[in-house]
Amino acid sequence: MVRCTSERGPEEQALLRELALQEVFAARQKSRRKGLTALRWVLPVLCAGVAGFCFWYGLRMRGLGRAQMAAAFFAFCAVYVVLALWALPPVRDALTKAGTRIALRRQLRNSPPADDGPIDYFFTETGVETVSAHSRTTNDWSVYRCWGEQGQYLYLRMPTGGVSVLVDRARLSPEEEAELRELLEALPKEEVSY
Repeated sequence: MVRCTSERGPEEQALLRELALQEVFAARQKSRRKGLTALRWVLPVLCAGVAGFCFWYGLRMRGLGRAQMAAAFFAFCAVYVVLALWALPPVRDALTKAGTRIALRRQLRNSPPADDGPIDYFFTETGVETVSAHSRTTNDWSVYRCWGEQGQYLYLRMPTGGVSVLVDRARLSPEEEAELRELLEALPKEEVSY
């Protein structure tokens, strides 16, 4: 059995936010891989085609002496160029990622986590017992989806993607860390591809 005490200070809260973002982005990438990636390029190509047509037709109208019509088509051309750039998958992905990050940070800022004080974790052959000032829970290893490590921390993920156990390896002796890693081998290790 390995016993570890954890306190969720600002560093731990920042890590929990980062792990939540990783889970959101990983789920989004999986769903994208399932879809047809070639279709993601259709809208930018169509917008670029319309922009090219508007530019060509604007030049034609200017050659015919219709300056107002030419200006309108050049304006349409500019709009479609911006739409084509915005619709490019890398640009769209970056904008979506930034928007998701901002929304998640705002949500976490508006609902700060309750400070339960120190949390004690007891890792045994059968599972994990968590004891805080307000609760005591025991979970079998089958409850957890995977485990991972980020910096000096080890964590356990629930099936919903949330991180329920966060252990600072600096608080463990080398023998305790080796025993904990041996217990964690019952679960798959999460490979972060963020």
